[in-house]
Amino acid sequence: MAQSYVFPGNNNTYVPTLHSELIVEFTRNPASFPILSYINVRKVDKQRGYYIRMLNDNQGRYNNDSDSIWPDGNDAPVSLSSNDEFTYPPFECFRRNYSKRYGYLACDQGAWDVLDQGARMLAMDGMTARSRRLHVTLTTGANWGANSSTATALGGGVWSAATSVLPFIRSTIMQAGINIQKATYSDVQLKDLYCVINPNTAKVIATSAEYIDFMKQSPVNLPIWMGQEQFSKYNIPTSLFGVNMIVDDTVYNSAIPGAPAVFAFSLPDNTALLLSKKQGIQPSAGGSFSTVEMFTYQDMEPFVYNDVKNRRYDLQLVENCDTSVNVIVAPQSGYLIATNT
Repeated sequence: MAQSYVFPGNNNTYVPTLHSELIVEFTRNPASFPILSYINVRKVDKQRGYYIRMLNDNQGRYNNDSDSIWPDGNDAPVSLSSNDEFTYPPFECFRRNYSKRYGYLACDQGAWDVLDQGARMLAMDGMTARSRRLHVTLTTGANWGANSSTATALGGGVWSAATSVLPFIRSTIMQAGINIQKATYSDVQLKDLYCVINPNTAKVIATSAEYIDFMKQSPVNLPIWMGQEQFSKYNIPTSLFGVNMIVDDTVYNSAIPGAPAVFAFSLPDNTALLLSKKQGIQPSAGGSFSTVEMFTYQDMEPFVYNDVKNRRYDLQLVENCDTSVNVIVAPQSGYLIATNT
């Protein structure tokens, strides 16, 4: 039987090879996730426990100065204030496992480091899931008590309608900051606060008449326009009205495996979080803390199990932490703001 020979690839004598140094993947460094810049990770030695939360209403009380006057020869006055109230809020860590499984043949014959790539993807998946759970907790109004409100109630109007004459953005942030100062006896200052928004809300600020009118009159309007230095992220400066600005751009895919991807920002649109910075509150006794303290028993610990019997590797990324309402340890020092209502 005659053999038929042809040049591969339309008469091209070049035989393509795999370039293992070129791998197209979108894997984010776990250390770059924005939540790490505005929450504190509190290491605990047990999965369950309690912490102390004071009522915080007596240490700054002043309503009748005559109650403390002590005339000579009289019994020392007894304070009419009750003893300080406190509660024992709980925390409870839950263990989660993010895993992948690779056979020996896939790892041995792969043109790239398959295990290393799997570990990177697991780390990103774990941090994405953690961010999403925390964002759900932090954007639930019932978790904040009195410190959840709207831009209209705090600043007089929605952020998209803000102008230089009606500065709703400035008024909202300043009023929320003032409320926090009152609730914390000014222990929390504006410089201690982070305003956390997602890219779409950042766009609302950057394109508002309030911000644009300010930029017109600013001597640094060209660097702002070009996105230089501190204006490199959505044209929002790193500090606005004395408050630190963070644009949380964490993205998650809500589709089930095999279905078309559905991408969204983890932090919802039209939402602003005002939080005290990491360990920004310095009490006279005890350790420092922030508005959000994520209690952690195990913090993203990687494991590789060599399953010799089945000729495969099991990759695991294990965390054991609390991302529920328990993490908002000091709601008086923060605020949840609906910017479009």
